[in-house]
Amino acid sequence: MSQSFEVWIGLVEIAPLPGSITLNNKAAGAYASFLAWANGREEFCRLVAECLARLELRFVEAEDVEPLLVRLEEHTINDELLDFATEVREMRQVRFGSFCTFPDERK
Repeated sequence: MSQSFEVWIGLVEIAPLPGSITLNNKAAGAYASFLAWANGREEFCRLVAECLARLELRFVEAEDVEPLLVRLEEHTINDELLDFATEVREMRQVRFGSFCTFPDERK
C-alpha cells in the first residue's frame, strides 16, 4: 500500500558529473538538505536525482529520509528550509538548502 504524498526531507550526498562546473572545481562533492513532494523514500530519491541531473550533478546517497512532519516531531530545522517546505507543498517542486562541499584530496 503506497503512502499519500507529502513533503519529505533528507540529507543528500552529491558528486559532480564529468565536466560539471556547478560545484567548486576543488570539491569532490557536497551534502545538502533536500525537500520533495513524495510518497516515500524511493520517490524522494528519484525526484532528487532528477533535479541533480539537471544541474550536472550525481545523486550518491540519501540519509535520514523521512516525512517533514516526522522530522519536526523531534528536531527543528532552519527557517529557510521551512520556507522551502511551503514552496514544495504548493508548487510540487524539489528544493534544497546550501551545498556544504568537501575537498577532493587528489587535487
